[in-house]
Amino acid sequence: MNNQIYVAKLGKSVGLKGEIKIFIDSDFPEQFKKNATFTTNKGISLTVKDYN
Repeated sequence: MNNQIYVAKLGKSVGLKGEIKIFIDSDFPEQFKKNATFTTNKGISLTVKDYN
């Protein structure tokens, strides 16, 4: 059973630190808070370090 849902699309890296821009496609954008961790469809774990 696949329990993954699409919430955002990864964009280009920006800034001097290579931060990734995300395009939120979610009814609940508040889930993208600092230190929240998500897993991509390729099994890579991503953690939100900052949110603007």
